[in-house]
This record gives sequence, structure tokens and C-alpha cells, in this order.
Amino acid sequence: TIYQGIIFENFNIGSFLDKQIISHLFNHEGEKRSIKYFILNDDDTEIQLNDDLLIKYYEREKSKYKVPKKTSIDYIEISLDQFVDLDTIDENKIIEYYNDNINLYIKEEKRDIEFARFRNKESANQFYNVWSQNDPALIFPFMESNEIELTKLQNFTLSQNSFNDEIANSVFSLNMDEVSTPIEYQDIGFYVFKLLNIEEKKTQPISEVEKDIKTYLAEETAYVEFDDTVNLADEMLLNDYDLNEIMDSLSKAKITKSSSSDILVNKINNEEIQLRFDQPIGFLSEIIFNDNAAFIYSISDKKESFIPEFSMVKEEVERDYTENERKSRISSMADKILIDLQFKGIDKFEEYAKLNSIEIKELNDLKRNDENISKESLSSIFNISIEDNVKIIMNNDDIGIGALIKITKPDSYISDTYYSEVENNIIQNFNSSLESIIGQKIIDNTDYEVYSQNIDKLFM
Repeated sequence: TIYQGIIFENFNIGSFLDKQIISHLFNHEGEKRSIKYFILNDDDTEIQLNDDLLIKYYEREKSKYKVPKKTSIDYIEISLDQFVDLDTIDENKIIEYYNDNINLYIKEEKRDIEFARFRNKESANQFYNVWSQNDPALIFPFMESNEIELTKLQNFTLSQNSFNDEIANSVFSLNMDEVSTPIEYQDIGFYVFKLLNIEEKKTQPISEVEKDIKTYLAEETAYVEFDDTVNLADEMLLNDYDLNEIMDSLSKAKITKSSSSDILVNKINNEEIQLRFDQPIGFLSEIIFNDNAAFIYSISDKKESFIPEFSMVKEEVERDYTENERKSRISSMADKILIDLQFKGIDKFEEYAKLNSIEIKELNDLKRNDENISKESLSSIFNISIEDNVKIIMNNDDIGIGALIKITKPDSYISDTYYSEVENNIIQNFNSSLESIIGQKIIDNTDYEVYSQNIDKLFM
């Protein structure tokens, strides 16, 4: 928008971004680590159970067993899907739409390529001179001796690729099996490309898209009826009709009785939509719009939250207490083992596992956002040295000991576009934050009523 243009013309971080910041984040986020680890268990130890212990645990963890407040509602759902009738769309309409919109069904040319990246032009030229001869007897020994790896990209198109226009155009100027001369890309290095395959531009036949067109046309027709139904419901709300009276007038809408309010929250699944379940019994909402659906609800019943007596949840308390004790014992065991093994190297780690008949596993190329290990343990793994030991808590609550066996720096493996992705993320996050801050300032300091979703319109 004009608003964004005025602001970012002067404040866009891309104009003064220090490359050292990008390099720092590139190296930080791109680093990978590999570990050996074993998981501890305490299955053989019997956990003592009696009512005194369980009651003490229950009293300490009472809030865990709190039954939440429950609000029951009746609600009407008006959905576009309720009005879609595929049978109303005949073949002539499909053919007419296809012919009128043929440009939508032209698939652009796709190319499969492979490439190598080099830090300097001299190395790139050397590889180009070998690769362009298309002689495997020369190419593979040269790649092996110079530790060159090729990356393959399939379905590369002019409109959808992660390179700039210069590189994309160069790729599309190549003939089959032709190798490009080295091309420099945004301070990352020099690229050499080879064209492997061409899928020519083609028009999809109507048989491939007929179903999609039919659905689209049916939805277009349905939207008119959907819109009329929503307007009728809105008019009845304005005239103080109750939920049942509104429902009786809406032939295709769906009503749900005595439902938990959580079901409607999950169905709408939009944090920006605020549902007013704090209102008294009998409250009737306005129409709530979400994508191609509209909802009206009425509060039919309410039950306050409460904490059940111990006798009502004894079995659950027993399970929780047993699991808590097990985790506590294993955690203490891991702490003691870590003290014994710390700074003694990988050999002592493996020796301990062997003596105690514990299976050693490996996790290779861990990233900082790995989903198998807890955040706390990942932080520890990325702050120790080679062969150091670390306590590991998995996201499934397993506990064990790990040893760092390898650190992989991003330069040795990372995709060639990752550096530019990091740079773009920094710029986009900065600009997005800037837009939010200035937009909020405008809202806070204007005498007019302005909503954040409409802030752009002030500058159009």
C-alpha cells in the first residue's frame, strides 16, 4: 500500500542491514549437532503407595484436578457447503467457463537442474571446464578430489524459484545437458548449473480440470443463496426473534443443541473472534462470520468450576503420583550418572552403558528446533563441547544421558539459498514490527475510531 511505501522507503532495514548480523544468525541457526545417548528406566523399583501419600500429593496438586467451568450452548451454523449442489452445473457451463478462462489452465515450462556452489570464481571456472565436457571419467574424480557436491532441483520455473531473475533467466537459456558459466549470487558465491530435463509448457485438457470447474461454479451459485440466508438471519436477529424461530425460517442451516461451548470455539478456530460466553443464560449472540460460514449461538446452561473430592479422583491421583515418583527417581539417577561421567570423554560414556547393559542410540544432525528433545536439553546440547556429556529429557518424558559426537557448521552442508532466506526473514520481521508499531501509534493518537485491520486505508 501507499502507507507501507512511504514508511519503508525511509525505514526499510534492507537499506542499512549489517552483513555481520546475517552471518551470525546464519551460523547460529544453521549449525547442527549429533549425539550418542541412552535412556534410563526404573521399572524394577517398586513405588510405595498408600492413602496418606496419595492424599498429600492430591492436596499439593489440587489444581490439576479442577473441573473447568462449563458453558452449554445451542447454535445455528450456516455454511456455504450446505448450499452447494453439483447437479445444477451441466457440461455446457463447464465448457463455456473453460474456454473463457483458458489462461488459467496453461502450465508454464518446468526444468530439472543440478548445480554446485563455490566460494570463488576460480574454483567455479575449474569445475565448469570439467563439467561442460560431459565426461563422467573426468567429472567424478574431479568432484571427489575437490569435495564438490551437486544439488538437484526439480520443477524449476521462471515464476517459482528461490533465485533472482538473472539466474532464473540463465537456467532457461540452457539447452539440454548444457552447463552454464559461473554466475555470482548475492555475495553467497558462484553457481554452475546443468540442465537435466525440460517439461514443455502445456495446456491442461478439460478432462483434468472439469471437476474443479464444476465445484467452483457450484460454489459461485451457492454463495448467492448462502448470502441471502445470512441476511435473513441477521434481519430476524434485529427484530428480536429467538434462536428457534430463526432456525425454523432457515431451511438448509444446521442447529446443534446442548453443546459444549468448546466445540464451537474449535469449529470456528479463529483467535481474533471473541465469543462472549461470560454472558448470562439466555444470551443470544450476533452473527459470527468465519470464512464461508456464519454462526449464531444462545447460552442454554452454565456450571461453575470445582475441585472434586479425593475419593472421586483417587485412581487418577494414583496414576499421577506413580508417574511423578518414577520421573523423579530417574531424574535423580541421571544427575548422579552425569556427575560421574562428566568430562571423562566418550569412552567412559560407552563403557558405562555396556557395563549396565543399556542400549546406545544416536541422533544425527540435530537442529535447535528439533521436536524430539525438550528445549532445555537442546539448549544444553548446543552449549557443550565435543565428547562432553549432558542430561537429556525427551519430549515423550524419557530421561537419559547424551554425549556430543559431532558439530556440523552450516558452510559444510547448508543449501545455497539459506543465507538469503535468513536475510529476508530479518528484513520481513523488522518491517512487520515497524508497521505494527507505527500503525498502533496512529490508532492511539488519532481522534477518530480506527481499527488495526483498516490502518492501511488511511493512506490510500
